[in-house]
Amino acid sequence: MPTPPLRHAARVITLDEHDRVLLLRYDENGGFWATPGGSLEPDEDHYSAAVREVREELGLTA
Repeated sequence: MPTPPLRHAARVITLDEHDRVLLLRYDENGGFWATPGGSLEPDEDHYSAAVREVREELGLTA
């Protein structure tokens, strides 16, 4: 089986006023926790992807 190509992604560490880390719960594939983020769009840099993912997943402006 061929190795899938690497996928570039941006992840964001988000802290609240008590320095607790925000994690999102995903229920697919047995469930897992992750920091907000995701794959880069074509021609998108990591910074822009992080800002977009925060907007999409948290509804916040970074």
